[in-house]
Amino acid sequence: MVPLPIALLACAFAALSAVSAVSLWKTSAGLAEGSPLGPLVWLAGSLAAMCGLALLRPWGRLMAVAGAVVLMLLGLAVGGVQVASGRPADALLATCFGGAQVIVIRYLRRPDVKRYFSRG
Repeated sequence: MVPLPIALLACAFAALSAVSAVSLWKTSAGLAEGSPLGPLVWLAGSLAAMCGLALLRPWGRLMAVAGAVVLMLLGLAVGGVQVASGRPADALLATCFGGAQVIVIRYLRRPDVKRYFSRG
């Protein structure tokens, strides 16, 4: 049985993969400009993390940690851009999002959680 926090993380990665799939569809259909490579990478990574977390596979935990690291860096970068443009409230929100990713990383690196993924 999958513990509730891991199931919620899998649901979060499922939502991220849905957003990535919509973005990929829009760029490939010509409704949005840009390269479809970025959404394709996000779709593959978030699908791998979602399935790996739900199946309690060690590679799924690693994919989730890698995804959280990238989301943390993006949140902090967006916060920096918001500060530079003079929007401190938006910067605080983006920075809190980056901080939440640190909590996700710390949770997935706990020894008790690692045992869930090593039982196989």
